[in-house]
Amino acid sequence: MGLHKTPILLPFIMNFKLFLLSILLFQSAIGQQNMFQESSESLAHHFEYANVLANSSIKDRYDELTRSEGFVVNQVTYSGSSFTKRLHHSGKVFFNCPAGVYLNQLKSHLLSDYPDLDKLIHVYITEDASLNAFATVNNNIYVNIGLLTRVENEAQLAFILSHEIMHIVNEHLIKGTLKLQKEASSYDKSNIAVNNDIFELRKHELSRENETQADLDGFELFLKTTYDALEGVKALEMLEKANDFTIDFTMSQELFFLSSNEIYSNLIKKYKDFYSKYSRNREGKVDSLPYLTHPLLSVRIDQMAEIMKSIPADKNDGIQYLVSETDFKELKKQATELVNQIYADELDFISLFLNSSARYHTLGDTSENNLNFIAYSLQGLLFDRYKHVQLGEARSTNIADSVLSHFYKTSTDQEFSTWIYATIDEIATKHPSEKSKRYYDVITKLISKHQTTSLDTIFGSDYEQLKTISADTVGGLNIDEISFEVTPYSDLSIFKVSKFNDYKKVSKEVDGKLAVVGMTNIHIRREKFMGKHILDIPKMATTDKRSDVVFDNIETDFTPKVTSLLPNPKEYSGDDYVHYDQLNLWLSERMYFTNESFVSIHEDDIKKIMQECDVKYAFSSINVGVKSFSFKTFLAAYFSPFVMPIYLPGMIMHVANSSTRKYQLSLIYNLESGELVFWDKRTYLEPNSIGQLQMINTDIFNNFFNE
Repeated sequence: MGLHKTPILLPFIMNFKLFLLSILLFQSAIGQQNMFQESSESLAHHFEYANVLANSSIKDRYDELTRSEGFVVNQVTYSGSSFTKRLHHSGKVFFNCPAGVYLNQLKSHLLSDYPDLDKLIHVYITEDASLNAFATVNNNIYVNIGLLTRVENEAQLAFILSHEIMHIVNEHLIKGTLKLQKEASSYDKSNIAVNNDIFELRKHELSRENETQADLDGFELFLKTTYDALEGVKALEMLEKANDFTIDFTMSQELFFLSSNEIYSNLIKKYKDFYSKYSRNREGKVDSLPYLTHPLLSVRIDQMAEIMKSIPADKNDGIQYLVSETDFKELKKQATELVNQIYADELDFISLFLNSSARYHTLGDTSENNLNFIAYSLQGLLFDRYKHVQLGEARSTNIADSVLSHFYKTSTDQEFSTWIYATIDEIATKHPSEKSKRYYDVITKLISKHQTTSLDTIFGSDYEQLKTISADTVGGLNIDEISFEVTPYSDLSIFKVSKFNDYKKVSKEVDGKLAVVGMTNIHIRREKFMGKHILDIPKMATTDKRSDVVFDNIETDFTPKVTSLLPNPKEYSGDDYVHYDQLNLWLSERMYFTNESFVSIHEDDIKKIMQECDVKYAFSSINVGVKSFSFKTFLAAYFSPFVMPIYLPGMIMHVANSSTRKYQLSLIYNLESGELVFWDKRTYLEPNSIGQLQMINTDIFNNFFNE
């Protein structure tokens, strides 16, 4: 019998080993999956919201409200519903992805004793680099990617979710608004005048009370699990550094790509001198503490420490993971990588440079992706500096951000250009690639164009070779190609609308499909009196897509020449928002890098869109406000002895108020070359009806397609 046991059991043992190996490989594959990649599950339910959330459940909870109180509740819930709807339609929320599944499993673990509450609350991840999480009135919790990069373990994340859960359980937004409304009514009846400042102070005071309650109640919910109680306190301590950079690192000369310690020391010294002077100037300023919406973290930590004194020793056993350590670590890793992409998309070049530089020097990340981020940030910083597009301030407030922002604002053009060139030269030399060479060429060309003196000092021994560089890039929007005309008195110009309508087709033949994306608001201003029109970038904003219906009709009318990439929530397929968002970001780059050559960070994404959507052109409709005053247009339009006396008072008033002329500017770009191939400018008076937009855009497409 013994002789026959081995042959019989051996296949079983081998198969069992293969089975175990397959499980391990499967788990490994899961660990390496894209935690933010959406599944194929239908997503329509994520977009279905009633216009008003004051349904039967709200009425049951507030069945004794007066009519005015019921109106307040309706307003709060309606605002919450509208906010959630806009957020979910923005393309900045991750749906049905493993990361979201993991967070909802963590939420369910916290609410294991409250199954009904667990069903009501859903957790989402938002594409935001700030360290924050928040709850809404319709029982949703949103966790920013920036927060996921900073939490150290699952227990800390669990405490933060507990805090947000308690905002929902205690109905802080609704009850707080009702309380303020009642207090305002009582003041009213007592004939006591309450100014806005007092009302704001009371609102902030209530907010601090709610945060304290969410801390304490959330800590009690957190302690129902077997997580290490100390991790809850650590999570609060982490929030003390909420404005710090998303990756912790030691500031050094390498972080700034400075080869000389002397230069680095001078940089720090100049910043310290400025900071000490700034601190002295701030002495005696009004304390802003009463206007804080959150209590001081030191107070919140002390309150939790008091609770911890009553916790048995066995509750503080150091457990940091109860749901999945593997999922948490993979989530944190991928979130950290996504932060750079967010900074790049938002054109926050200082944050992007420091974050990617920290990864390069601290984590040894020399991947092509991270090197591209470093080069892209240098390109953007240089453009900002020459064009004065942004202030150069990063949103973070740690020491490295402050030092680099101070250097950006106080250095001379020569000093700044020298630093930029030395950094891109180091990247291109140590990590040669086709992409790094293109960034090198663009940056050197940009410096040569704007920095006309001291080029030999900036480029050193490379100065003689610059003549051979040819920058293979795409170009930004050249506003000079578009004829903007501004009159100083808008009432007169109403009768000259046709004078301000114009279009230009650069390419003669259309040999591909056109993709339609959304509508954006931008402002254009004239430099001084007779200068060029330039984009007022800080005033750019994406509008609500009120023209969705029009573009859907356009797609139908011009089938198969036009395809709409505007997402339709009822037919959401998983990639709609990806394509829509990427194409809008690509178009934003062209408006940002006005009249300059640059390397696009989104070019690989655009190639995929061209393949997957079978499109060659991109159409974007923009609401433009042109704000300027020109003596040329003033004299041309009004230098008449008959007109001048009549309109002189109005013209003076208009000049004083700096009124803005409104245009609808439609741009069509070639996705392959990045070139502007068609533009159309229409004067309009807001608000636009759907019928008016339909007529205007139909005419625009007829002009483009020669129909």
